[in-house]
Amino acid sequence: MTLGIISRDLADTPITALAGDRFLSALVHEIHRQVAPIHLRAGAPDWLVRAITGMREATNLIAGIKAFFRLAGRSREHVARVCRQFTGLSPTDLIAQFRLEYARRLLERTDLSVLDVAQSSGFSNMSLFHRRFRAATKLTPLHYRQQSQGSLPVGDITV
Repeated sequence: MTLGIISRDLADTPITALAGDRFLSALVHEIHRQVAPIHLRAGAPDWLVRAITGMREATNLIAGIKAFFRLAGRSREHVARVCRQFTGLSPTDLIAQFRLEYARRLLERTDLSVLDVAQSSGFSNMSLFHRRFRAATKLTPLHYRQQSQGSLPVGDITV
C-alpha cells in the first residue's frame, strides 16, 4: 500500500475515530515497511538475518545494540565478527544506519517534532542526533524535512 492509496482511503471515508485509527495504522505500517535494505554477503547465517530483521521493530531500534545482541543470541564478539564479515559494518554502525534511516523516513512522512523523531529513532541526545544526521545527509533534520517536502531543492542522501 502506498502513501497515495492510504491518503485516498482516508479522503474517501467519513471522518471517524475508526477511520483515523485505520489511517494511522496503515501509515505506521508503511513507514516501517519501506526500509533501505542491508546488503548481506552470500552465506550469512540465519541468526544474523533474523537479528537484522528484528531491528526493524521500533522497540528494538530504541533499545539499540543490546537488542541486536539479544536477537542474535550469540556472544558479542562472535556477533561483531560475523556482522562485519557479512555486512561490512560493525554492529554499532549497523544500528546507527537503521536509526538514521528511520529518522529520515519519520522526517519525510510525519509532522513529529525533531525531538520526537530523535527519541523515536533511539537517540536520547539531541546533539548527537543532529551531528550524526548532518554527517549522513549534509543537512540538519529540519532542513532535511523542508527539502523532502519540496521547499528546498532535492539532493543526494547517504545513510
